Amino acid sequence: MKKYLLTLIFLLISSAIFANEKGDMFLAPKAGIGFSIPPEIYLNANSDWATVLNIGIAFDYFFIDKFAFTTELLYEYQPMHYNYTFFNATHIFNFNYITIPMGVRYYWKYVLAGTGLYYGIKLKNKEALREEGTTNTIGSLDDKNDIGIFFDFGLNLKLFETNNLSIYARYKYGFLELIEEYPLRTNTLTFNIAYGFKF
Repeated sequence: MKKYLLTLIFLLISSAIFANEKGDMFLAPKAGIGFSIPPEIYLNANSDWATVLNIGIAFDYFFIDKFAFTTELLYEYQPMHYNYTFFNATHIFNFNYITIPMGVRYYWKYVLAGTGLYYGIKLKNKEALREEGTTNTIGSLDDKNDIGIFFDFGLNLKLFETNNLSIYARYKYGFLELIEEYPLRTNTLTFNIAYGFKF
């Protein structure tokens, strides 16, 4: 663990600070992992954190110095888990989306911070019941596309003259109930990494 911390500190000290200027553009493959935090209001079950994943590509355009328009094209796997209190089973909602976040970021020295809105296009989503280690699919979900807000905060490091590495946390909250029968909303926290190419 100490080795990884020392490596991160070395990168922070040795990497030059990006002086992002108007007109700069970056294209970055990215990936993230985190957890969903479902609301505590589903029937007689307790919500449980579930692992969420995303992968895709990000684009930044600096419309003025230090401020960038940011957008992404992502595949996101976003399950929600509920544990029944009266018998040993977990109700699983498997949500999959093609997500397009759009917003604004501020870059200052090593720090990045941003916010914006996202639109999630639903894919084939299903619900399942896991009981005694066995997961059985119940059926397809009659869910909706998702709309919400996101907030980013993290580090932006210059590795080479035309490349940067962004490591940041993203919190997402959905405005819409995803299924009519259940008041489920997107509520996730992910930790992301993106490797940018300046062009």
